[in-house]
Amino acid sequence: LLLRLDIEPTGLTVSTGHRTVVAITVEDTTLLVGPNGEHLRALNTLTKRLVEQKYGVEAASFLIDVNNY
Repeated sequence: LLLRLDIEPTGLTVSTGHRTVVAITVEDTTLLVGPNGEHLRALNTLTKRLVEQKYGVEAASFLIDVNNY
């Protein structure tokens, strides 16, 4: 999805625990975070729906974080 948005992360880590967190680090957060985090909420929603459709609801228990926003 990031490639489709023409975004190259400088870092990407996945942490598991109570909830899986996909932490993305980018130089410019403008596109991914957006005003007041609106783009980040939309990215989380869209990504979760895509994962749910392909792998089921339980696989979509994750959170995308951008630069610790």
